[in-house]
Amino acid sequence: MSLSVIVPNYNDAGRLPRALRALLRQKPQPDEIIIVDDASTDDSAAIAESFQRRHKIIKLIRHPRNRGAPAALNTGLAAATGEFVYFGASDDFVLGGFFGEALAALRAHPEAAYYCANVVLVSVDGTIVDFRPILLPSRTAAFIPPREAQQLLRNIDNWAVGQSVVLRRRQLVDVGGFDEALGSFCDGIIYRLLAIRDGFCFSDRLATAWEVRSDALSARSALSQSESSRLIEAARRRIAEIFPPPFNTEYPDLFVRRLAFNVARLALKAPGDDISLIVALPTLTDLDRRVVSMLGKDTRLSRVAVLAWLTLRLRPFGWRALLEAWVTRRAT
Repeated sequence: MSLSVIVPNYNDAGRLPRALRALLRQKPQPDEIIIVDDASTDDSAAIAESFQRRHKIIKLIRHPRNRGAPAALNTGLAAATGEFVYFGASDDFVLGGFFGEALAALRAHPEAAYYCANVVLVSVDGTIVDFRPILLPSRTAAFIPPREAQQLLRNIDNWAVGQSVVLRRRQLVDVGGFDEALGSFCDGIIYRLLAIRDGFCFSDRLATAWEVRSDALSARSALSQSESSRLIEAARRRIAEIFPPPFNTEYPDLFVRRLAFNVARLALKAPGDDISLIVALPTLTDLDRRVVSMLGKDTRLSRVAVLAWLTLRLRPFGWRALLEAWVTRRAT
């Protein structure tokens, strides 16, 4: 069972060695590690070449111009030769035993499109910030068949955190790889599609550490008013195009409501008292905008009130799933 690891990188020379060392320590070791450098202007390429000289499994591909992370993912996928693929990141690092468990699960369930697990979020100084996913698809390790995944999607979302996902390359290629027009949403859309089409494996173990940074692609996209609106509408159209019935008609609006809720949640955590990003969300009614503007985000109580209002109005997830998530997070 061969495994290709793809590591997109752009100007992350300071963190790239840590990510590569963690990958090289995995047992089993990947059959190849493909670094896709997206026209970095720092020392990233020199660092990658240094690792390449010392480790034959490392390959370096350099984009002549900056094309963005989704394009780097597709470049790596096109070059990969493994039966399985893992898309790492230069600013994250895998934890011990991750690949061994992922490959064992996929071997035991040959129909599964991918494996995913829990992720710990850490700050730049290494402090534990949180854990993902917030809404768990299973309390224990399990194979989730397509029919069950379809029911899950109606109640929860975001169970496949990209840093923990190992995919079957063939099935990813079959659905066309990553849509580069979707930006930071390009992987999440594919994970949802593959889950309801083929099923997936989930593990309750910690697989990866995700370093949370305000300048990361997902954070920039979520907290940019114009970018979040554009990506939300692009995702809505793409889901309608590629998802099977009835999800091509019933899921786009649900996805947009959930996305708006998550954007609002991130905006409430962001520094400052500006509420404009939430008020501008395209899914909100005039009543929602008036209420959110009135509540503001200058105190903890007002932020809780905004989130409660949006939960009632957007109905992003099933109440049972939200209650279970709250109980689980209180227990940890």
